[in-house]
Amino acid sequence: MSRRKPYKREADLKLIADLYLRGTYQSEIADTLGVTQQTISKDIKEIERRWAERYTDNIHTAKLAELAKTDALEITYWDAWKKSCNQKATKAVEQISNSKTQSEKKSIKQEDRNGNPAFLTGIMNCIERRCKILGLDAPVKVAGDRNNPFVVRHEQSEDLSFYTDEELIMQRTIHENANARRNKDRTGESSA
Repeated sequence: MSRRKPYKREADLKLIADLYLRGTYQSEIADTLGVTQQTISKDIKEIERRWAERYTDNIHTAKLAELAKTDALEITYWDAWKKSCNQKATKAVEQISNSKTQSEKKSIKQEDRNGNPAFLTGIMNCIERRCKILGLDAPVKVAGDRNNPFVVRHEQSEDLSFYTDEELIMQRTIHENANARRNKDRTGESSA
């Protein structure tokens, strides 16, 4: 078989990619194009390399865009936080009238503020989002089931401060009982 010209190979790569994605065997693609199966194998490797390069660039660009949005949002939260810490001036106008005259009493009240904690929550959300985009959150291995024995997920810490002690003890007991039942099922013990 003769060697393909570069323009012919490029045209073939498009067709090979289409057939490959449809699940066509390499040998069938080779027969269709009149080349060897080894040639198709090399072409598929080239197609996969190009896909990886293209999508890696796209993913990188998307991450950069999301990081830029997160940075801008965090700056907005910081500005709002600083403004919420400033003194608040409240103007009041009081109408004073008696039978002969009418006047106004104006006053300005300065109020110290401690800042709105919702803006700090927004800042924290931006930091968490940035860490997630950059992959800084460590994955935690969690036991899976028979179909998927190695489940990996990112564990998020839950704020437990609003639970009562009794609720926490009850949740712990529920989890311990569930784990005990799972262990019995694994070892084959009966619950009779």
